[in-house]
Amino acid sequence: MINLNNVNLQYENTATLALENVNLKIQPKEFVVILGASGCGKTSLLNLIAGFLFTDNGDITINDHQVKGPGLDRGVVFQKNALMPWLNVEENIGFGLKLRGVSKEERTKEITKVLEWVDLTEFRNNYVYELSGGMQQRVGIARALVANPEILLMDEPLGALDAITRQDIQKVVLSLWQKTQKTILMITHSIEEALFMANKLIIMTPRPGKIHKTYDVDFSKQYLEGVDAGEIKRSQKFVNLKNEILEIIEATS
Repeated sequence: MINLNNVNLQYENTATLALENVNLKIQPKEFVVILGASGCGKTSLLNLIAGFLFTDNGDITINDHQVKGPGLDRGVVFQKNALMPWLNVEENIGFGLKLRGVSKEERTKEITKVLEWVDLTEFRNNYVYELSGGMQQRVGIARALVANPEILLMDEPLGALDAITRQDIQKVVLSLWQKTQKTILMITHSIEEALFMANKLIIMTPRPGKIHKTYDVDFSKQYLEGVDAGEIKRSQKFVNLKNEILEIIEATS
């Protein structure tokens, strides 16, 4: 469980309060997506949970242990994949394991597993500059998963992709969520993407960021049970909820 209790954040070099009195509980195996206008503190919130930033007030715990920095229980997928172009796909994915002293045999085993998960087995020896943007982001996801973290934190991981590739990777991520049963927290600017992927959707107010409203949604469950993604997104329930959330974001911006 991830628990945020009365969390405030103010950046030292400004007088701007980025987050104010944020209270949030994320249960194991949930897929939580955070929406909000640009600058509302979505990424700051994710970075606090990742341990890259620290709160001014309040506390953040994971399984009742206070977050004091990055940890192996959390994997992070960045908006820009931050891959190393001088390494091939397999080397990029296994880089963190190598730094930790994991044996080559064990690294190969774990890398092979996650390559199968993201459907990149045949590209393991390619350099990342030889891959499309969508394939590079799959490498980034595989790199975050290879250490088997309990929690996957995703900071707008699909934002730079074209529309068709973005929809394909949405399905990949949902399949990984079903397969691995990990807790996922994702940031996005796309209402459609948030509705389709989340089982809990959180809307934040503009700065200072606060949690404005939370929705429990089941469109991802429908997809994983075999309903066509296009049919889901065209359904009246999906369209109505998308319009409702758009009105909330516009009204609070």
